[in-house]
Amino acid sequence: MLAGGRSMTVFTGAGCSVEPPSSIPDFRSPGGLWSRYDPAVYCEYNTFVGQPHLFWEMATELTRDIHAINGGTQEELLETGTVRHARPNAAHVAIADLERLGCVTACITQNIDGLHGKACFFPPPFPLSLHV
Repeated sequence: MLAGGRSMTVFTGAGCSVEPPSSIPDFRSPGGLWSRYDPAVYCEYNTFVGQPHLFWEMATELTRDIHAINGGTQEELLETGTVRHARPNAAHVAIADLERLGCVTACITQNIDGLHGKACFFPPPFPLSLHV
């Protein structure tokens, strides 16, 4: 496909940021959000209605991590040890290299870590975060 001069859109998910030096656990890995907060409990409608504090406990931790990844304060970065040293890894760099060569014209990701944006120079709105 690339040899034929065609461009492509890259779709990535959590696995893209798991490898070092990113080393961000996905939600399902040991140390990931779901290892601490069972989504069958914390994200269930009846729990949200009947015990909303459980949902907000999980959402607060997730929001803190997202804010730290995307340029939060030093104190917030220190509180979220899994993200304070996150840097783009070989996968992010490879996608960035293909983008610079004009082979990749868009990146759509489920990730909320901001690492594609740190590695690539896609024009807005890319990299585009998509959660289904």
